[in-house]
Amino acid sequence: MPQMIAGFVLALVSGSAPRPALEIEVAPAPFPFVIDGARYPVPVVFEGKVVCSGAAPEGAALTVRLEGATGSARADLGAWKAGEAKTFRLALEAPAAGVALFRIIGEAQGAATASEAWAVPRVPAHPLLRGAVAACPRFRFVQMSDLHLLDRETVSSGVKTARNLETAVDEVNALDPPPAFVVVTGDVASDVGRGYALALEILGRIRVPFVILPGNHDFLKATRAATLAYASLGLPFFYSFDVGLWHFVCLNAQPDPAKMPVAGTIDPIQLAWLESDLRAASRPAMVFVHQSPVLGELQPGHGITNGADLRRVLEASGCVRWTFCGHVHFETFIEAGGIRHISTAAVAYPSQAQGYRHYRTGTGWRLVEVDGESVRTRFKALGGAWEDDPAPDAYLSLDRMKSNPMVEYPGKPK
Repeated sequence: MPQMIAGFVLALVSGSAPRPALEIEVAPAPFPFVIDGARYPVPVVFEGKVVCSGAAPEGAALTVRLEGATGSARADLGAWKAGEAKTFRLALEAPAAGVALFRIIGEAQGAATASEAWAVPRVPAHPLLRGAVAACPRFRFVQMSDLHLLDRETVSSGVKTARNLETAVDEVNALDPPPAFVVVTGDVASDVGRGYALALEILGRIRVPFVILPGNHDFLKATRAATLAYASLGLPFFYSFDVGLWHFVCLNAQPDPAKMPVAGTIDPIQLAWLESDLRAASRPAMVFVHQSPVLGELQPGHGITNGADLRRVLEASGCVRWTFCGHVHFETFIEAGGIRHISTAAVAYPSQAQGYRHYRTGTGWRLVEVDGESVRTRFKALGGAWEDDPAPDAYLSLDRMKSNPMVEYPGKPK
């Protein structure tokens, strides 16, 4: 989820009784923070609502502006209507140095105004975002997904998820040579704040840098705990970095978990950032996101609601070769628009595809081996053996799966 402001209400009342007034309310959400020193900055996002009260000329135009050292952004909220709440979402990049000061201003065509200034704290950027992780053209990385941490002893779907994560961390630490980094593609915790402290404790045992990104269970009931976890790691809620010859992008498909507890979406602010980021990448790219950009077309409600918009940006970039996702707790290998999309099984517990073909289920994590622009992937069953993934030319095409959802993967071992 992009950075957002903690709640505030301010009204500046003008005119004679009955007085028109505006109230700017920013919904309870993570406090904002600026990642200081990141090579690929992301915007600071403010969202909330403006409430009109009292008398004012009907039809008065209502606007909200966000102003800062790097520019301004404006939202036109339509006509004034007493008692009506108008929602807004605005973003600006933070200044490269100094105090990150922003002002939010609401106006109703001279009838009423409201404003407030905010100094946004800075936190040091994660080593990957600073470009501090060196790698030659040949390196490897690990993808984990769907940890669903609660606490050490709670059993979820028949397993202690903390114990599964400890097993996965031990297996990753045993890799020789070690990976350059580990990425966790969402559902770090399972709707509870205490899961974050435990997740960071266990993930902190990994001997190489690790990053996380949001899943649908991460913010639903643990918004502040999740935000503190990201701030402590020096990570925004979407970001990018370079390792070797590759560009890596981590997206946030949960900008409004209250409305989308299962499916995800990529909001317009993030889509615009992504398009700009990929345009500037000038190298092949891989994208990590919790829900798959393609599975929503096979199982509506479990993918990304605007997956077509996301795929349009990814495919138009000409540089994205792979996406790596989680969420469904089983594995699929799908090609669409020249991009290979992998859904990785969960560390926590398995699931089964409903109405279309999956490649494997079970619990485990994925090793991705990069040699220049060549990529090989393998699956490590948790506590078990290595399993080969299908060759890239054996991925199922999205069009073929849409016409025959139960089509078999060619050459899949029985």
